[in-house]
Amino acid sequence: MAEFWKIFGTIVIRTMVSVVALFILAKLVGVRQIAQLTFFDYICGITIGSLAAVAALDDEIPLWTTVLGMALFSLSSYLASLWTDKSILARRLLTGTPMVLIEDGQLIEKALASSRTDVNDLLREARCAGFFNLSDIAYAILETNGKFSFLPRADMKPVTPADLQLCPAPSTLVGNIIIDGKIMQQNLKLMGRNQDWLHQELARQSIRLKDVLLATLDEKGNLSAYLGGKTSNRSKIFD
Repeated sequence: MAEFWKIFGTIVIRTMVSVVALFILAKLVGVRQIAQLTFFDYICGITIGSLAAVAALDDEIPLWTTVLGMALFSLSSYLASLWTDKSILARRLLTGTPMVLIEDGQLIEKALASSRTDVNDLLREARCAGFFNLSDIAYAILETNGKFSFLPRADMKPVTPADLQLCPAPSTLVGNIIIDGKIMQQNLKLMGRNQDWLHQELARQSIRLKDVLLATLDEKGNLSAYLGGKTSNRSKIFD
């Protein structure tokens, strides 16, 4: 039993150190690995995770060596991001360049092969973007983060107010002022309203505060409340 608690304590301590090290390194590196994930960042992230697992479970390897390895890989990722920010050549080397897969409505077979993208992948991404017919697409580009961008043909573009020479009212910001029946005091204040106004508006719409799942307020003072407890059987059509 003493041996069990010794092993248990060792694993707990090593795991906590590993978690703290991961948290600190993630803060130091920043959100770039999530928002602008490159292949090099991806490899570094996997390696750091593997080292963290070793640090937590393998007591035959000194803890400081795995933490040092995690720090060095994090430093490499950070330095690579700085290099790519300063150098176009480094950006092309580490991040890559976008690839045109469809040009003027025609598939570019060489680009599909180079990017390891087959026609089915392209069709799936096109459908996800709202294009069920490739003939509606003028250009398709594979971005460096692995996502697809599509430019519709000129005659397939949605009509905008500018096309109709209209001048719509400026868009306004919307603030969340009630979430799960709780008033977001700071948000309400930033929107230039107070609790008295909010309660009066809820009463005017015959809504109880505790029933509100979400309520939003725009800069014009329009309150939109979404009540909880709603159910739907629509999901069954996808069975």
